[in-house]
Amino acid sequence: MNAFENNVNENGVPAPIKPKLLIVPYTLRFEAETLIKSEFNSENANRQVNTLGNKGLEFMVGHYLSSTTAWFLVGDKRDHDLRFVIRKPLQLKSTDDFDSRSAKFRAVMRVQPTFVNYRGVYG
Repeated sequence: MNAFENNVNENGVPAPIKPKLLIVPYTLRFEAETLIKSEFNSENANRQVNTLGNKGLEFMVGHYLSSTTAWFLVGDKRDHDLRFVIRKPLQLKSTDDFDSRSAKFRAVMRVQPTFVNYRGVYG
């Protein structure tokens, strides 16, 4: 949280960015729910208050994350600029199948995610 909130803009001035979303892999979904929704710290028997419980964070399970231990803090949409660049536009092809008298269709498209402004994402 501290590293996320200590982001600076291009002039070196602290940027007022607050995390809104925690993205975790499928294997960390229970830990994320415990971390965000518990009133007390689950790692401490002294009923210490969970400081992340009142930050307004939500969590999302990223089923397609390639790492089982990776996590990401994401700010509001206006705080980052994640875009999908179309590397290969949509190409449609169709043909008739001689054997089954059915139509065959194929669609191919390539996209690539990229950041224009990375400051709203940490992880």
